[in-house]
Amino acid sequence: MKKIVFRFFALAMLAGLCTSYSFAEKTQTAQGLQITSGPISKPGIPEEAYSGFNISCDEQLQPNRVVISGGLSAESISPKDGSTQLEKQMSAIRAYVESKGGILIEKERLRAARNPEKANDGSMKMPYIQVQRIEAEFPINAHLDELIEKLFKLGLDRYGKDAGIDVYSSREYKNISFYRIAKQDEQLAAAVSRCMRKEAPTICPNLAPESCIAKMKLVSAYAQTGSIVTAEAYHNTLHLLLIKQSVPQRVEPIETVGTQNITLQMTIDGRIACEATSASAAQAGMGKKGEE
Repeated sequence: MKKIVFRFFALAMLAGLCTSYSFAEKTQTAQGLQITSGPISKPGIPEEAYSGFNISCDEQLQPNRVVISGGLSAESISPKDGSTQLEKQMSAIRAYVESKGGILIEKERLRAARNPEKANDGSMKMPYIQVQRIEAEFPINAHLDELIEKLFKLGLDRYGKDAGIDVYSSREYKNISFYRIAKQDEQLAAAVSRCMRKEAPTICPNLAPESCIAKMKLVSAYAQTGSIVTAEAYHNTLHLLLIKQSVPQRVEPIETVGTQNITLQMTIDGRIACEATSASAAQAGMGKKGEE
């Protein structure tokens, strides 16, 4: 009986919040869920009342693709000859990557010319250089060492995500493989949906989760990863903007050196039409009378 009375008054409070337009109030209804109220006014649209909610939950993503990054170079007397040489190498690499179920991602092509030590220096045989930066992406269960060895033989001679004209860098060794998430934006959207579904029974106790979610309007969503080791081999925590002003945002790829699960701490802000919370309160009241 006490549980029924408590539930009735909690839902009635939500319904009361929805009818108060002079100010916005907040009430903590459950751990990780906050309800607010206030009017939403838009030019040309009748004023409507909404309950606002704030959801916090944890989700996980699993890397499912392995990437080899680097570049291949061609030195030549003329730019045209260098381009021809690179295209032959790229054709061989593309065929190999596709034969292993992978995808070849062609990135920037860098071009540079050496300055001679003195004017009209005829000893400079190859003054022009081009570097084609690439990423070869494969299923996560691919044989990585075998793939790297073959790419070396096919001309990969620049290494890492920042592969460039200069062979040498401040680090003697460079990381050339890492992991990422295929269809990352879709997986992040699915994580947001799971969070909403988990909290739907608290927001709309007497509505089916699908009906409750259909009445929600997401305003913003953020996520923070746990500490990860990035593709550049740095420990870092990433802050991701998923939704801004109700518009889904494109998130930069999350890239790690390992295949461990990536933990996300998500925060979602949204609004739900007051009729949904009012209906829940009314149904709870009817249920209470029935019990009596």
